[in-house]
Amino acid sequence: MTRTAPYTLLFVLGLCAILLVNCRSDSTKAALEISNSTENSSTKSEQQNTSRTESPKEELQLDSTTLEKSDSKPLDSKNSSTLIPKKAKDTKTGNSSKTTQTQKPQKVNRKKPKIRFEELTWNFGEITEGDIVEKKFKFTNIGNAPLQILSTSATCGCTMPSFPFLDIAPGESNVIGVTYNSVGKDGKQTPEVTVVSNTNPKVTTIKLQGFVRPKSANNENKGK
Repeated sequence: MTRTAPYTLLFVLGLCAILLVNCRSDSTKAALEISNSTENSSTKSEQQNTSRTESPKEELQLDSTTLEKSDSKPLDSKNSSTLIPKKAKDTKTGNSSKTTQTQKPQKVNRKKPKIRFEELTWNFGEITEGDIVEKKFKFTNIGNAPLQILSTSATCGCTMPSFPFLDIAPGESNVIGVTYNSVGKDGKQTPEVTVVSNTNPKVTTIKLQGFVRPKSANNENKGK
């Protein structure tokens, strides 16, 4: 037993030495791994910091380019409506002041004359050639302004009209005189006279109608 004791002691010491060496190697490996991880984390943090510092510059460049593009583009018709100035508000009432004022059309009471004849057609019947007939066409101003007879004219030289030169007041009456000369006429006759006044319509037509016998036929009747 005394002889084997030193050998066992040596064996135990060897094992302890081996264990110590293994422990030292493991600790060195762990330390290397920790140092590597710290180095990697530091490099990553530096990269992140550099990326952060570079990103504002890129954003500033992008903002400047977008501003240049927006300045070069023409104004959109839809967005240009925002540039229209708003109506000025009244400081007292707070209501927006109107730029245009519309006025209601006022009714104008215009006074107008109006002519009315008692008859527009007169039948003088049957006359002999060379006879002269006269007729006075009576008319009244039924308007609310003075009536003016401006002119008269006939369809043939055998008819001579006449008219008043003075104004006819509202409610008053006057006449258009017509003289018909049947010299050289034969058969049915329908002369017309045109009266022009300041009424609406301006023109009024009056007529004569009748029959003219020749003188030879009248003389034969007398001889019989």
